[in-house]
Amino acid sequence: MPSLTREALEAFAREGDAVGFKAPWCPTVLWWAPSTTEAQRLIVWGIATPGAVWTPAELETLIGLAGAEAQAVVLAKLTVDGAIVETRPR
Repeated sequence: MPSLTREALEAFAREGDAVGFKAPWCPTVLWWAPSTTEAQRLIVWGIATPGAVWTPAELETLIGLAGAEAQAVVLAKLTVDGAIVETRPR
């Protein structure tokens, strides 16, 4: 997984469009949404499930995680159709 920075996420939140992408290790399309409003639109319109949509705040929780750790968090969110509120390093 490419490195994320807070600066890049802030720019995405200000200027970005929703982006859907397929990671080879993930069974479904993942979406990055620049705001919670845009995330809700993707869900309401049936484009994505809650677990497949990531806002900048949720993506920020992945900063600093190793690739395998980040993948585990992504798959956990997807599995429970939930929202990531915090991650902690070991």
